Amino acid sequence: MWIKLATAHWREQWGLVLAQVLCVALVTVFAWGSGLAPAMLDAKIRQDAGRVDLLVAAPTSPLQALLALLYHVDVPVGTIPASSLETWGKHPQVEHALAIAVGDSLQGHRLVGVGSTDGQFASAASQMFDFYRADPATPLLHSGQTTLSQGKVANQALLGADVARKLGFRIGQTFYAQHGLQSGGVEHKDTRYTVVGILNATHTVLDQLVLIPIQSVWLLHEGVPSSAAEQKLLIEAREVSAVLLRFRSPMAIATLPKTIRNTGLTAASPALESQRLQPLLDTLEAGVRSVTAMIAAGSLFALVLAMQLGLQARQHMVQTLHVLGASNLRATGVLALEYVAIFCAGTLLAGLILYLVLHAIVFPAGWPWAGDAIFLMAFSAAVFATMTLTLAGVMMLQANQAARHRG
Repeated sequence: MWIKLATAHWREQWGLVLAQVLCVALVTVFAWGSGLAPAMLDAKIRQDAGRVDLLVAAPTSPLQALLALLYHVDVPVGTIPASSLETWGKHPQVEHALAIAVGDSLQGHRLVGVGSTDGQFASAASQMFDFYRADPATPLLHSGQTTLSQGKVANQALLGADVARKLGFRIGQTFYAQHGLQSGGVEHKDTRYTVVGILNATHTVLDQLVLIPIQSVWLLHEGVPSSAAEQKLLIEAREVSAVLLRFRSPMAIATLPKTIRNTGLTAASPALESQRLQPLLDTLEAGVRSVTAMIAAGSLFALVLAMQLGLQARQHMVQTLHVLGASNLRATGVLALEYVAIFCAGTLLAGLILYLVLHAIVFPAGWPWAGDAIFLMAFSAAVFATMTLTLAGVMMLQANQAARHRG
């Protein structure tokens, strides 16, 4: 009887039921979003920093250097001598060092020349991937050669997971580098790059980059020397955008940055700059939560109003069931069934909305914090379910008492 009465009401008042489902979905989305957004922002900042302990760059503010050359959201302000790789890479406190050169792009995606102390692109690419790798067991390449080999392809290119997906590039395709970091730049027709591999997703900024040998960046901008003397001068004048360092011991952070700064270069620590930004992030988080709470409160008020209107419209049915001899449980059970169904439908709709937003827009290559998010979503759904069903129970009790009083 309950199911028949409920479905008959839904067919008759489908607009009101749909509004209630949308209100539940809206409140649930904002409840989940207010909890997920700050945590996702903080985790994204830490994850995009990878396992880089220090970034050596041209004189500028440490934060600007990190934004431009680690997070790749700003424009680099200068270069440093290529010899910096040897200087700091062989420092006894440094375990790994990697030089990067930034300045060209592929349809808006940055081309990052990478170079290691041994001069091999294969080891430099593996080291870059290791800096950003989320899972140590993840192999370097998603598709392409199992190992990168120098010499077989003069100008090799490795595409990040998102770059390959957005541009639709395949192994063996070729492209020209475009001058500048914005799409639409002038193409360097003298050098054609060949895609030799696609990197596995790391859920970091590396997924948005194209890795190329740093030697190709130098040759691209140097041109063809007219003599051996000119070639020697060009080699000595080579520069890089930055050098990424990983320390052998955490104690190095106390001494090495000061040593680097004494040479006139910028030594930017991702961990230290993140701590300096934390008060700003806390303020932003509080603002997001406040706005979300106001929107959720408005949606909840609309939901309560819709529930109240629905109960008032159903009082005649409750009175009729009482007259026919139905118990209080039977008379109000159909209302409870309706609200349980509305809550479940709204929660499922909220989950679908979040799935589309997170997986299709924010993290198209996969969501790295699925476990934490599922726990938070389940917890908030349980809290909201308790609140909604309790409210529905109180309102149904009021409706039942009103019906009995009239009867």
